[in-house]
Amino acid sequence: MSSSTSRTVRANIFFAEKDQALREDVHRLGELVGDLVREQAGEALFDLVEAARKLAIAHRESDPAAQGELKSLLGALAPSTARDFIRAFSTYFQMVNMAEQVHRIRRRRAYLRDATTPQPFGFQDICQRLEAQDVGIDELEHILPRVVPDAPSTNTAGLVEAPGSNVWPFGRWVSERVMMHSFHPQVQ
Repeated sequence: MSSSTSRTVRANIFFAEKDQALREDVHRLGELVGDLVREQAGEALFDLVEAARKLAIAHRESDPAAQGELKSLLGALAPSTARDFIRAFSTYFQMVNMAEQVHRIRRRRAYLRDATTPQPFGFQDICQRLEAQDVGIDELEHILPRVVPDAPSTNTAGLVEAPGSNVWPFGRWVSERVMMHSFHPQVQ
């Protein structure tokens, strides 16, 4: 396999300090999903998932042989193995999506605690930018329908879902644990 090159490139990826908790959550949840796959489906499926994951990363990072290897690997799967393989990957991506939702909430809370800095491109930041440019309400009323043609005219706050609100029970449990900072006790 040609993933040794991708390991070197991935080691050079920079994550901003504000995103370290997300990176750690995704890593830890990935390990938990891997443990779950081993426990529920066996080491062979875990090894298959890991091989495909490494080849996909290598392909994304321009390894010319990786795409062909990945196509061969996936093309040889029996239907029942393909089903389990897809379940493993979809479980992982559900966990990543939950971690991202929790991280957005975590970042929003950090901005709310810091009264001196509004969240970039948040409501308060946009209002301050508009005020600094002397944009008045009449001008906004003229511009807004062109910028956001499908903007609802009523309050949509009730449409925003809490993480895990529409997710199966285990997803809700994981989301609650991440929100309670079980992975990051230093973050409040």
